[in-house]
Amino acid sequence: MTGGNTEQLGFHLNKAKENGLTEEELVEVITHLLSMLVGQKQCQPLWLLNNCF
Repeated sequence: MTGGNTEQLGFHLNKAKENGLTEEELVEVITHLLSMLVGQKQCQPLWLLNNCF
Protein backbone atom coordinates (compact mmCIF):
# COMPACT_ATOMS: atom_id res chain seq x y z
CA MET A 1 0.00 0.00 0.00
CA THR A 2 2.78 2.44 0.81
CA GLY A 3 4.03 2.05 -2.75
CA GLY A 4 0.64 3.16 -4.03
CA ASN A 5 -0.32 -0.35 -5.15
CA THR A 6 -3.84 -0.76 -3.84
CA GLU A 7 -5.19 -3.29 -6.34
CA GLN A 8 -5.30 -6.09 -3.75
CA LEU A 9 -6.22 -3.94 -0.76
CA GLY A 10 -9.97 -4.58 -1.09
CA PHE A 11 -9.38 -8.33 -0.83
CA HIS A 12 -7.20 -7.91 2.25
CA LEU A 13 -9.63 -5.53 3.95
CA ASN A 14 -12.48 -7.99 3.45
CA LYS A 15 -10.30 -10.85 4.73
CA ALA A 16 -9.39 -8.83 7.83
CA LYS A 17 -13.09 -8.15 8.40
CA GLU A 18 -13.87 -11.88 8.03
CA ASN A 19 -11.18 -12.60 10.62
CA GLY A 20 -12.84 -10.32 13.17
CA LEU A 21 -11.16 -6.93 12.80
CA THR A 22 -13.57 -4.09 13.42
CA GLU A 23 -13.98 -1.03 11.25
CA GLU A 24 -12.33 1.03 13.98
CA GLU A 25 -9.28 -1.25 14.03
CA LEU A 26 -8.92 -1.13 10.25
CA VAL A 27 -9.23 2.66 10.28
CA GLU A 28 -6.41 2.80 12.84
CA VAL A 29 -4.16 0.64 10.67
CA ILE A 30 -4.85 2.62 7.51
CA THR A 31 -4.45 5.94 9.33
CA HIS A 32 -1.04 4.79 10.50
CA LEU A 33 -0.05 3.74 6.98
CA LEU A 34 -1.36 6.95 5.41
CA SER A 35 1.41 8.88 7.10
CA MET A 36 3.77 7.05 4.74
CA LEU A 37 1.83 8.00 1.59
CA VAL A 38 1.89 11.23 -0.34
CA GLY A 39 -0.81 13.14 -2.21
CA GLN A 40 -3.60 11.37 -4.09
CA LYS A 41 -2.34 7.96 -3.04
CA GLN A 42 -3.80 8.71 0.40
CA CYS A 43 -7.39 8.70 -0.86
CA GLN A 44 -7.55 5.22 -2.44
CA PRO A 45 -7.18 3.14 0.78
CA LEU A 46 -9.88 5.18 2.53
CA TRP A 47 -12.25 4.78 -0.42
CA LEU A 48 -11.68 1.01 -0.40
CA LEU A 49 -12.23 0.81 3.36
CA ASN A 50 -15.45 2.78 3.03
CA ASN A 51 -16.72 0.27 0.44
CA CYS A 52 -15.74 -2.64 2.68
CA PHE A 53 -18.13 -1.53 5.44
